[in-house]
Amino acid sequence: MVFKIGGCTCMDELGRMLVDIGRLAGFDHVCYQDYRMTGGTLKSGRTLSNYPEAWLSRYRERAYLMIDPVAQHAMSSLTPLIWCDRIFATTEQRELRDGSRMYGLSDGVSFPAHNRHGDVACVSFVRQARASDNGDLPFAIPSWGALVANLTLDTCRRLEALQSDAPCLSARELEILKWVAEGKSSWDISRIVALTEHGVLHHIRNIMKKFDVPTRRQAVLMASRFGLL
Repeated sequence: MVFKIGGCTCMDELGRMLVDIGRLAGFDHVCYQDYRMTGGTLKSGRTLSNYPEAWLSRYRERAYLMIDPVAQHAMSSLTPLIWCDRIFATTEQRELRDGSRMYGLSDGVSFPAHNRHGDVACVSFVRQARASDNGDLPFAIPSWGALVANLTLDTCRRLEALQSDAPCLSARELEILKWVAEGKSSWDISRIVALTEHGVLHHIRNIMKKFDVPTRRQAVLMASRFGLL
């Protein structure tokens, strides 16, 4: 089922797929969350989750994102993070921990995902059962968790591109841009596509204009984000 993630055609389907995967593995709740830095401040992006809506509202209202150890970990690491009392070290974090347990989000494991564009996300699998007094986990850590996180991030970006106003590139422009992405110079591309170097530069200028960016490298990055490459 994990590899079906990439075949999802809408966000609702993707969200349901994540919940089904989690439940098959014995988890009550699943949450996909992506993040971004805006002006040096951590912001949340898209959320796909079956967490209680009341908890999501409380999380937003109390700005828990700013002190959430799961979010902090996801921004700087690719290793799984097991939810344990130790990571909720401050008074505010312990309040977050206690609050989540009130809503049935007791113990879980979170898998960060980073892509080549600098996007960051995290998928958390959560159970209502609490760890035993001797510290044993109430679940086995899924070996496929990181794969789910990365596939979900990639699929979200693909679906967002389909929903967005991606610039319309001609077949020739797209061909040239793909060679730019391969690191080819304008002269190299002119030989490959049988155009003059001036003609290649003309197409590249048009591509940059359509993406409203000043460099060909930025045009490549934008095209990748839109799923065109």
